[in-house]
Amino acid sequence: MNPFVNVLKEEYSKIEIESHKAWIQNQTEEFMVFEKLDSISEKELVTFLKPGNLSFNLLIVSKLLKHSNNFSKELLQILEWETEETSIFQILKLYYQNEFLKEELFRNQVFHDHLAFFIKEYDEISSRELAKFIFSKLKEKQYSLVIVETVKDLDPDAIIYCFLTVYWAFQNENRLNEFESILIQFLKDSDQRKPEYVLIATNLGVLQIEIDKLETAKITFDSIFSMDWSRFDYKKESDFMDKILGEDLEKQYSDIFRKYYAHAKFNAACLYSKLQDPEKSVSYLKEAAGLEPEIYNRTKILSEKDFLSIENLEIYKEFINSLS
Repeated sequence: MNPFVNVLKEEYSKIEIESHKAWIQNQTEEFMVFEKLDSISEKELVTFLKPGNLSFNLLIVSKLLKHSNNFSKELLQILEWETEETSIFQILKLYYQNEFLKEELFRNQVFHDHLAFFIKEYDEISSRELAKFIFSKLKEKQYSLVIVETVKDLDPDAIIYCFLTVYWAFQNENRLNEFESILIQFLKDSDQRKPEYVLIATNLGVLQIEIDKLETAKITFDSIFSMDWSRFDYKKESDFMDKILGEDLEKQYSDIFRKYYAHAKFNAACLYSKLQDPEKSVSYLKEAAGLEPEIYNRTKILSEKDFLSIENLEIYKEFINSLS
């Protein structure tokens, strides 16, 4: 037999033996820790955290969480040992429920890198509510790039729900044109039968106004207003049935649509003010105020800077004076 093969076999058997010994030693050590888990000090427990054993690490972590402010560095180190996204998620979910570590996560690179997956998989709260909260925290800390990168893998519902914060992030990164492309794709993929279509289209129009694509924004708003939305017209049939069954789903959809449509009309008014078309601007303002008078009232309209260009015109003054 080839002597080289003999050497390989001998060395391989040594490696196997050493590997088995290490495994036995590791298992014995873990068993001893497990048996004395409640009696071992926190400082000693930290020393047993090692790469390659997620389940055992999580067991130790569960005992250290109440002292997280003293061991945050060691606890966060565990995140860097994992490569599987599902494993990282297990740790992130555990840490997110600890108030001290939650704050630490907002500055953590691993959390940033896997944020979209975390938002979509976290089942304690809806994705859009979770995204809104986390994005607001990231905005406080000026992590606009993290938001921009995360948005690429989120559902449209979550992004539209956090529109202002997401808009800020793309603006801060000087990437609003990229955000426009994302919204255009969302609109193409959206169901035109649902009220949310109007909201997405309106937000797209608002963005186009802000990046000075006024003629493009005009096309966007004209498209909204040219569509048949009569299916959302609601006619109340019976107060008696409302008392028995509660407010019906048709009315709820109608109310949601009315808010979104009024929002579209108001922003179209802003657009036409910029386009120096006061007649159309005031016309859309009247429609917005008619649909949602409590929202688009005198105070709200007077606070909007987009109407400064027409504020001295008689047609605008007459409309403002007609509001209570």
